[in-house]
Amino acid sequence: MLNILYCFDSNYNIQALVSITSLIKNVNSKLNIYIIHDNPESFKKYLNKINQDNIHMEIFKFNDSNYDFPRVKNTHVSIATYYRLFISNYLDSDIGTVLYLDADTVCIQDFSAEIKELQQKIISENILFSVSSDEYFKGTLDRLSMKGGKYFNAGVMLINLDKWEKDKVGEKLINTMKENYENIVWWDQDILNKYIDGEYIELNYDLNYRMDFDKNPSLEKGKILHFLGDLKPWNPETINSDFSNIYQNYFRIATGKKFHIVFNKKSFKNTLKILRSKRKILDFRNFVDFLLPFSISFLRRTKFETKKFLKKLRAKFSKNN
Repeated sequence: MLNILYCFDSNYNIQALVSITSLIKNVNSKLNIYIIHDNPESFKKYLNKINQDNIHMEIFKFNDSNYDFPRVKNTHVSIATYYRLFISNYLDSDIGTVLYLDADTVCIQDFSAEIKELQQKIISENILFSVSSDEYFKGTLDRLSMKGGKYFNAGVMLINLDKWEKDKVGEKLINTMKENYENIVWWDQDILNKYIDGEYIELNYDLNYRMDFDKNPSLEKGKILHFLGDLKPWNPETINSDFSNIYQNYFRIATGKKFHIVFNKKSFKNTLKILRSKRKILDFRNFVDFLLPFSISFLRRTKFETKKFLKKLRAKFSKNN
């Protein structure tokens, strides 16, 4: 049995559905899936799309939003990134260990044996995390006054819940956030790194296999793929790439629909450029199936950008009068 934790808001409902579907298809173990969410009802409508024969699922409403979270205002990131700082408010420490997964992860191979081995290790050695070290610039460690010499990516984390509870880690993380508020750049990942400062067990890279479209990712070794960077596999810029196809395939399994398309700000500005580039969207054979979700998403983004522009215009007009 594996305990899995997701923390996301309604903006990532579909991505989380895809991630959970990929787990069910690839992991040969019973799954307890816990979700911390801003609006559980918005995700519950997707539950009938999930084969629940081999899983137990609990969804908790996030009720700890009364904090001033760093670097949320005027960014693309919501406070959902900070939900996992509060896991002891929702999960029972008797669970033992839980594997936290970002909603932008996809499982492509069974990893249960590796995780079960790590579970025993972090419990026996009284270690809080098993995580995967990331490349970093020295400035990151200097900025946070870290001495351990390592910085991890927090997209996949095996967490010792018993130690979290006993050491009152949640309270200490909030204090760390407040004390380092002005130095936080990478949101809760910075807070977690500052608190633990290199004292963790290494998680194999294939269990947090970073997929950055701009860096020509390879699928050869990953078991859990973690989609990083500005471009995601549901953005139109990546369509028809290996990077996107693996995500879109699980989206089809989960929903029966052909494509999941979401325009971000960058997508909106570059759509015409993409259509004229060497990576023409028109070149691939599924274009007809792609066209409808592409058009709907484009229109939604256009409506959003128009509303935002008019709001700014009204604010400017009010200020001048």
